[in-house]
Amino acid sequence: MAITKTTKIAVTPEASEDIQALAAAQASKQAFTAAQELAIERQADHDNAEMAEAEMEASFNQGDATATASDWSHVQAEVTRSGMLHDAAQAAEKRAEGAVVNTDIQLAEMALPWVQSALKGVEVRTSFYTPKTSPTAAVAYVIQTVPTDDLGGGSVGGKVQVKYYRPDLYRALDPGDIHDAAERAHCTVLASSSVAQGYGDGMKIDVVHVTIKYGASVIPLIVRNPESPQASTHVTPAFACNLADSCQTTHDGPVRGNPANREYVGTAIAVKAVSGEVVSMDVDGDGVRTTTVKVVLSYRRESDLRTVNVDKHLKGVCDDWKGSMAPMFGRCTSIKGTIGLPDRMLPPSTPVTVEVVFVSRIR
Repeated sequence: MAITKTTKIAVTPEASEDIQALAAAQASKQAFTAAQELAIERQADHDNAEMAEAEMEASFNQGDATATASDWSHVQAEVTRSGMLHDAAQAAEKRAEGAVVNTDIQLAEMALPWVQSALKGVEVRTSFYTPKTSPTAAVAYVIQTVPTDDLGGGSVGGKVQVKYYRPDLYRALDPGDIHDAAERAHCTVLASSSVAQGYGDGMKIDVVHVTIKYGASVIPLIVRNPESPQASTHVTPAFACNLADSCQTTHDGPVRGNPANREYVGTAIAVKAVSGEVVSMDVDGDGVRTTTVKVVLSYRRESDLRTVNVDKHLKGVCDDWKGSMAPMFGRCTSIKGTIGLPDRMLPPSTPVTVEVVFVSRIR
């Protein structure tokens, strides 16, 4: 008989901890599945017991004396017994559900570049659990212990915690840096820090709690295909409002919206949302959808005493839209706008055409 030699693979403490955490998570999910199955079985037993009781009661009311008093006592006792077992199984199911270990790190992956931006040069990792072993060198963990909230339309929310292990001489992690990086990524977050705690030889832990009120993954999940009416009612007005607002100065008041004629009036110009149309859509083999939307606007001057370079502001809004998330459409990957020639009406109106490309996934 041939003897096969096996080679032992060295397992680092970090890898070993990951293996144990994944095994615990899998075990918690299996326990929840088993509790669910038992609760369903107990529900069926209780339903059958109640049905048997109802059938025997109906036979007595019809004068059928076949069943004895002992039989009647037995079916009633079975209803009580199965009911208590069902209640116990439901309670166990809820406990098992609460004990399921989350392994979803979608929000942690989203927050990863924000933390990397705040801690340039420091290694940053994502995780679904807090490491038990405290590092001896600078490293940060973005930890997500609860599932991601689906806000609809490709938007997500939830909470993550950032733990930064650092030598005492290193600068502390500033939650404002994470907030600013998230805002640049078109995500809305709240970030707050706890008091740094010391551990080991000259090491500290900074903890920052991040609540993601609105965010989207790099390629957001949007099962339903975007449609032209949505482009006209959501994408076009949003761009029109952004363009009008970009032409305001710090001394101007807010842009005034007029729902009746879909116009956004600023101090210098008024921008009208004319139409929006899905002009093309393609889904590749990986389920990634590319949607091209044509946006049509027009603008008119609001003041002869003040002029603005609309072409410059249009380019600025287009640059700001790159990487942003549009509900029901996805993330903007490219955008370009062109300004046409003004018409001869009084006051003259100038057309603007914008082509926006969004990316999303269907599965």
